Amino acid sequence: MLSILGLLLFIFGVIVLIVGLINVFRKSKSAPFFLGGIILFAAGSVLLYIVGSTAENKKTKTSSSETQRTFSSESINGNSSTVENTQNSSQSYEQKKTIDLTSHSDYQFTGMANIKPTKAIVDSGKLTFYFDWRNDDGIADERSFNGSGVTIVLYQNGVELPQLDDSYSGTAQYIEKNTSLEINYDYSLIDESPVTVKMLPLEGEEQEFTFEI
Repeated sequence: MLSILGLLLFIFGVIVLIVGLINVFRKSKSAPFFLGGIILFAAGSVLLYIVGSTAENKKTKTSSSETQRTFSSESINGNSSTVENTQNSSQSYEQKKTIDLTSHSDYQFTGMANIKPTKAIVDSGKLTFYFDWRNDDGIADERSFNGSGVTIVLYQNGVELPQLDDSYSGTAQYIEKNTSLEINYDYSLIDESPVTVKMLPLEGEEQEFTFEI
């Protein structure tokens, strides 16, 4: 509304100003008429300036608001993406799954034991490592895995995994020479990084292998 009023005053002022100038050149007594034209011209100009400034300020505020909304939206999306990636990463060793380890060869410890990895089960941050142990002890007719002379330790990134209760692992069960028994150990996982299994005999060289979880 102000812009229309300002425009009309501006146009009317220009007309009055022109008529006043013509009368001045004709040496007519039109000073008041000429002065009125100047006033109308100035008033119209001021109104147009005010309207233009107001519109520009509104445009600037609108642009700034839209920029902030866009930035906020991108920030939220970015945070959502970060959370989603973190959740996906943790799910890799939190969700239950079975890992086939039969592709690994037998590990022979002469005069003590033969160890054949079979599988690993990952569930809720816990890993259960399964292997078949054959009693190769050349002295005793019967032996438990605890007495075989071989210790098994698991690592992630060079850090030893804490072993959980092994009461039902089968390590204390005695079996005859040249017979086999399935043994399982439970461990708490640190993260989703690969697991290294080290088999440490009382005598001879240690052996190891690594698998992904």
